[in-house]
Amino acid sequence: MIFDLATFLDKEGVGRRFIQLQPTQIFFSQGDSADAIFYLRAGRAKLTVVSPGGKEATIALLASREFIGKESLASVGALYLATATAMKPVQRSGSKGRR
Repeated sequence: MIFDLATFLDKEGVGRRFIQLQPTQIFFSQGDSADAIFYLRAGRAKLTVVSPGGKEATIALLASREFIGKESLASVGALYLATATAMKPVQRSGSKGRR
């Protein structure tokens, strides 16, 4: 039997549940504890960062079937390095996170 990642990610299971987000809802915020990686099953999202001077910049636009938050696995202090926000209605999977 061959492991099929797409099938695995398209089903809820132990450690995975699906959550709907509407435009402007936040997955996680820059500086939050990085306690999960999310899989964008459907919709679009963006990653933004805010500089110490308060300027916001969009650093990535994400589409269906992409992972969100993976960059934070290697971050110092295990913090999210950016804010992830839904741009269109989104269905994501993940097991942790405050939202």
